[in-house]
Amino acid sequence: MTISDMPDFTVTDVVRLDGGDRTTVFASFEHGVPCLIHFGASLPANDDLAALAIATIPNVSAGQIDPFQPLTLCPLAITGWQGHPGMILQGVEGREYLANPKLMQVDADGAHSVRFTLYDRGNTEGVKLVIAARLDPGTSILHLQQTLTLPEGMSCSWLAAPAVPAPTGMGRII
Repeated sequence: MTISDMPDFTVTDVVRLDGGDRTTVFASFEHGVPCLIHFGASLPANDDLAALAIATIPNVSAGQIDPFQPLTLCPLAITGWQGHPGMILQGVEGREYLANPKLMQVDADGAHSVRFTLYDRGNTEGVKLVIAARLDPGTSILHLQQTLTLPEGMSCSWLAAPAVPAPTGMGRII
């Protein structure tokens, strides 16, 4: 693998939500689907969140050919994710369609909410994915929702809840 074959992990968008005693940080690499990079104790206001985003990408180990891909809120096979995809679509002909959503718009609603709007390959007439996040300042609970809008003739056989990293010892997720 040459340097030109390596995935580009340039941080293009970072959004921070603060509420209660928590900070939530989302980052997008090269305008892709955002990732949850921090959900925990409040971070200092001047933290370098782009550096934090880069630090969340696992290292490539000895003998490993492919670099790890960041876990996005909607993981996709087309971006190199090898686990279960966040959505499975069928095109007009009924064959599997691999959408490649690009982050086109970020709408913050105060310090507690944000909405990410993504379009397949940047085409506003195609597949539209909207991911909304709200950090409840009273309970410090993070609410996530994603909505998919498809052009006529396409279908969706699977749309998962937004994916977030969780520690292996976590007892429950609400």
